[in-house]
Amino acid sequence: MENLINGKTASYIDEKSQEVYKIPSICLMEEAGLKAWQFIKTKIDTSEPIVIIAGSGNNGGDALVIAREAINDGINDILVILLGSTISDCNQIQREIIKRYSIFTVSIKNHEIDTTTLQSIATASTIIDGITGTGLRNPLKGDAVLLVNQINKSSAKIFSIDIPSGLGDEVNVNNISVKSDYTICIGPLKSIYYNPNIHARCGEVFALNPSFPPFITKNIKPSAYLANDESPELIPLEIDAYKKIRGHLAIFGGSDKYTGAIRLAAKSAFVSRVGLVSTFVDEIIYPIVASESPSVIVHPTTEVDDINKYNTILCGPGWGENREVLLLSLLKTMKPIVIDADGISAFSSLYKVGKIQGHGTLILTPHMGELKVLANAIVPEYEWTVGKDDKPEDFLKLLQKISVKTGAIVVCKSSVTFIATAARVPVVVAGDNPALGVAGSGDVLAGCIAGLLAGGLSPYKSALYGVLWHKEAGMQCYKENGFFDSISLITYVGKVIAK
Repeated sequence: MENLINGKTASYIDEKSQEVYKIPSICLMEEAGLKAWQFIKTKIDTSEPIVIIAGSGNNGGDALVIAREAINDGINDILVILLGSTISDCNQIQREIIKRYSIFTVSIKNHEIDTTTLQSIATASTIIDGITGTGLRNPLKGDAVLLVNQINKSSAKIFSIDIPSGLGDEVNVNNISVKSDYTICIGPLKSIYYNPNIHARCGEVFALNPSFPPFITKNIKPSAYLANDESPELIPLEIDAYKKIRGHLAIFGGSDKYTGAIRLAAKSAFVSRVGLVSTFVDEIIYPIVASESPSVIVHPTTEVDDINKYNTILCGPGWGENREVLLLSLLKTMKPIVIDADGISAFSSLYKVGKIQGHGTLILTPHMGELKVLANAIVPEYEWTVGKDDKPEDFLKLLQKISVKTGAIVVCKSSVTFIATAARVPVVVAGDNPALGVAGSGDVLAGCIAGLLAGGLSPYKSALYGVLWHKEAGMQCYKENGFFDSISLITYVGKVIAK
């Protein structure tokens, strides 16, 4: 896994590089700008216009180094837009160099942005964004807002230095920011890139090291871990393994409105190596579910038999409302339980009125909307901000708070999925596959996690491996078939787990 850091840690690395290892700030800036330009020029048509927008801090200084390196490579169609009044020392040095290079510049002050400058942004083929960095604590205002709006209207390739301007760990996610095609990360990867409401704005992330000593970066405390390169493996089954030793999963779900979810979850559990699946459904849909697959044992919910014979319980897929009484009875069995979909609402209702006094192993799998429901019940001070006004640093804290207060592993699903536990910082899995955003995809994931858990994998690995295999299955299914439905996805879950 790769460590992800926050903006404060990034500043610490920068400061220690200068104070302890005596690397001048201007040298770090030169390295960052040079390496950034070497990356940028491989992605653009260097014969077409480039606009570089430099703020007054060190990110702006990096952008000015890029401007000079572009000139050194023989590129002349460059406009540099200078912004800000409180200019850092190194930025000032770079501004003096640019002046002596006679690069065409425009200084923006007091909302005096002329139409020619706006037109230059609109017609540029490449825009390099160095307005603000990771240390931003307040929303953009004034001239910066005008420029960012114009950048976002452009059809140019947009490169942001370290972070799209307008974003920051302490800045609400719904505030205006640059929407980049590429974010050039200076130093270790930042956790903010993977916030569900920010990730798409960062585009493709390319990380470079501007000579930060490895002695600093290898011992820093991460704010999250990135698990995209993990290659999970299961211990092979014994050749005489059969259904009763491969685990028995009970699934409680389905309703008259939603009969498909529980069937998807059951199929997904089977391809996740579980040996037996029993489903418990309302009598009104019993005939539908019972006719779906001869492999699944189907019971009416009114006929719950000996719960102790099941290794794991999955609650919620397609369940509908008013399931609190049943869920509470299942929690009291102390069996390992995965709670998904409508089960999240039932769990939240029980928690809010203090009825959940204890449970066994618990994995909660909310999407962002369900996370808001959980937050309302468990940490209500966060509820109104989820997905709207939350700050990236608060989002990570929210996940851990829910995990600590409920004693559950929390798998928060979006285009980026987070696995949070009470004992460690969250783990991030970035899917970057919109094809997975299809009806039933979450039910497939829930069935996969529950199936792995019933088969004997640890709760944490069941959650993490389930997310990783679900992501990989989505990528393979899309690569081979294009866009897909969740039935098709299940086949690929089985294939990637069987590797």
